[in-house]
Amino acid sequence: TVAVRGEEAGRGRDARRERGRGERGARERGAPRRRRRRRRDRGEAGDDARPQRARVVPRGERPGEREHAEVDAARAELDPLIQQGLEDNGWVSFGLVDGGFAYIMSANPVRSLDDLRDQKLWLPSGDSASANAADTLGLSPIVLNIGSVLTSLQTGAVNAFAAPPVAALTLQWYSRVDYVTDLPLLYTYGLLAIHKRHFDRLAEDDRAVVRRVLESAFDTIDRDSREQNKDAFQAVRNQGLELVKPSDEQRAEWKRYADKATNELVEEGELSRDMLDRLHRILEAHRDTAE
Repeated sequence: TVAVRGEEAGRGRDARRERGRGERGARERGAPRRRRRRRRDRGEAGDDARPQRARVVPRGERPGEREHAEVDAARAELDPLIQQGLEDNGWVSFGLVDGGFAYIMSANPVRSLDDLRDQKLWLPSGDSASANAADTLGLSPIVLNIGSVLTSLQTGAVNAFAAPPVAALTLQWYSRVDYVTDLPLLYTYGLLAIHKRHFDRLAEDDRAVVRRVLESAFDTIDRDSREQNKDAFQAVRNQGLELVKPSDEQRAEWKRYADKATNELVEEGELSRDMLDRLHRILEAHRDTAE
């Protein structure tokens, strides 16, 4: 909707306002309430603009604690294998960094896969694994580079995405949606790797210094990143995003399709069967102990 800012000056101003009032009223009666709310939150002028107080969400509402414990159990065993695999294939890395769980954030509530299929979901370009998984889930995503997401959210070309809270907050994507689904969709992590042919150009003593400094730095970043994602989740909730909770039946459906998509990625060579089996064993053992 378009808010009349009342900035006209000179003769005929009042008459123009009267003519526009009926048109504006008709548009606003049919406009989604979320758009009016976002306009007020951004502080834009208009007849319905008024100060909005951010909602304080209790920290106990933040989901993902059980999942974080499972990540810790898996990474304790798998991180060294991943790093060794990189080394064996000619890459020098300095540790993995927690990127956080990606959550679905959307303009409309998303509880089930059917809900998600009705959205204009963003998918990053160049991500073949995600594209294959989306196909398995029956999704028809909008494929864009990351720099086009905010503009697409603003124009309505995209109205849903999956991202860690830190990314959604930093890139301001959260400001264009109204709901976050209480379902950690996937776990993300990052790393820095340098090919050995370049790394080995350094003197041996210099390589040791680089490893020591960067491994220490990445260890610190890894520890800090989780807390930053937890705080970011709190922050986007405080800005008014409503937490949508899928039912047990809907969660089971998500899990069923996720398993199907994962198995297809293994068949297509995108994932290692051996590593996936290791992950399942670790999670089963952790869950048995937790119970």
